[in-house]
Amino acid sequence: MDEHLTALDAAVDGLLDDGLSALSDADIVETLQRLETSLRKAAAVGTRLIVESVERSLPDKHDCSTINNFLIATLRLSVGDAARRVAAAKKVGTWHHPTGEQLPPDLPGTAAAQRDGAIGPDHVHEIRGVLGKIPRSVDPATVEVAEQIRPQALRAGRDPQPNSPGPRPRRRSPTPGNNCSAT
Repeated sequence: MDEHLTALDAAVDGLLDDGLSALSDADIVETLQRLETSLRKAAAVGTRLIVESVERSLPDKHDCSTINNFLIATLRLSVGDAARRVAAAKKVGTWHHPTGEQLPPDLPGTAAAQRDGAIGPDHVHEIRGVLGKIPRSVDPATVEVAEQIRPQALRAGRDPQPNSPGPRPRRRSPTPGNNCSAT
């Protein structure tokens, strides 16, 4: 793990020091996309570490009453950010039964999409929120299918919720909506 973190630190330092003015417009777009994918994958690593921290009882060992308080104290997170990360870890994390048996994530499609870098923490939060509004009377198989829709659409570069909050069109745009072709 130390080797990977050392390489990550060096890579980020290199990116901070690299000049951007020599990059073409297409290179800037590609760099933004590649960096975003890496950040999303890094968030999935953070989820794994939250699960491991809970399963090892690290909050107790550090005199913290909850995993949220542990994250606030050790990472200097806001209360809201810690709560979102923990809530996401509960749904997309791979937990273990006390016997050691690995338990699948509650939202397997969402978890896989985050591990692949196709979606980020905001998407996970949104998906959790939408699925949380589904009545308990709905058949679990239907909920399972519903959970797959958003991650699959985002992987394909489509937004199944075109009216969701996001970048606002500029006022001087000749047509309403997002006419961006930067994908």
